[in-house]
Order: sequence, then C-alpha cells, then structure tokens
Amino acid sequence: RQRQMCIRDRYEDEVFALTDQLRAQEQQVMLIMGGVGLGLALLAVMIMQWVAAAVAGPITRMAGVARDLARGVVTQTVTHHSGDEVGQLADSFRSTIAYLKAMAAQAAAIAAGDLTQTVTPASEEDTLGQAFVQMTGSLNAVISQISEQALALSGASHQMAASAEELSLIHISE
Repeated sequence: RQRQMCIRDRYEDEVFALTDQLRAQEQQVMLIMGGVGLGLALLAVMIMQWVAAAVAGPITRMAGVARDLARGVVTQTVTHHSGDEVGQLADSFRSTIAYLKAMAAQAAAIAAGDLTQTVTPASEEDTLGQAFVQMTGSLNAVISQISEQALALSGASHQMAASAEELSLIHISE
C-alpha cells in the first residue's frame, strides 16, 4: 500500500508538473495568437485607409473641379486615370471641360463680333449649343435687317439730297 501511495504521489507530481507546463504553453499560445490578431487588425485598418484614400482622393479633387466649373472656371484639368468607375467619372469631367472650353471660345468670338462661328450642338438635348445656334441666327438676322434699313435710309437720303438740290436750283432760278 505504501508503495502504491509512493507511485501515486510520484505520478501525481508528474501530472501536476505537466498540467503547469500545459497552462504555461497555453498562455504563450494565447499571447502569440493575440499578437497575430492585433497585427492582422492593424494591417486591415491600414489597407482600408489606403483603399479609402485611393477612392476618396480623386473624388475629392473632382468635387473641387465641379465647384470651380459651377463658378465658370473652365481652365480645369482632371489628371486621374483608371479603369474603374472613378476613372469613368474623370473621363466624363474631361469631356465636360473640353465642351465648356469650346463653347466659351465660341462665345468670346461672337462677343468680339465674329458671327461666322458655326456652332454644332453636341446632341439634340444640348440646350447650350441649341441656344448658341439660335443666338447667332438671330444676331445675323438683326444685322441683315439693319443693313437693309441702312441701305433704304441711304437711298432715301440720296433722294432727299437730290430733291433739296432741285429745290435749291428752282429757288435760285426764280
């Protein structure tokens, strides 16, 4: 019996030692897993910030371009190029800027008196382009009317001068 107790005590001590060893290893594994988890979480946050900046940066810059376009500043440039939706938005902004620059150049030429400008609307729904076509047509019609009236006035003026000369000759001969 004593021998059984001795064997039991010895095994009991070994079990307790192994249990303590397992608990220590378990704590080490938990610390390692916690560190790895924290590292992965930090990596995920960094990746999310990078993705957010990659999307938000170009959109923020294009919002600034849109604000300036709304104020009439057509000397804008959009430099972002990509194959995604943000790139498509950038392409649309570049097209809009090119259209507005062309319309501003035509408006400046018309304002300077060049009514030979041929405005071609971008589409049937192009309200600004259609208005330019109507405006140049109306201005040309007004100028034609003024020219016709000036010619008629010039003719009437010549007739009045001739009549005045005849009257003056009649008056002198009397």
